[in-house]
Amino acid sequence: MFNIFGSHLKPNCHQRMKGFNNSKLIYDVGVDTDNFGRRITPIDQSNREHLALFFGCSFVFGIAVENN
Repeated sequence: MFNIFGSHLKPNCHQRMKGFNNSKLIYDVGVDTDNFGRRITPIDQSNREHLALFFGCSFVFGIAVENN
């Protein structure tokens, strides 16, 4: 989805992202989002004391990188 600030993911969603180069499949990965549309990563959050937010482009998001 696109808006004035760029793009964002749908909340509570699992989707596949595929990338092609000259019709050749380069990557095919799964992406899961939480209820705010943030990408879910498999980490233990039960005793987390600190939080860091990262803003950026596809490198920060992890295009072509599986959830794990």
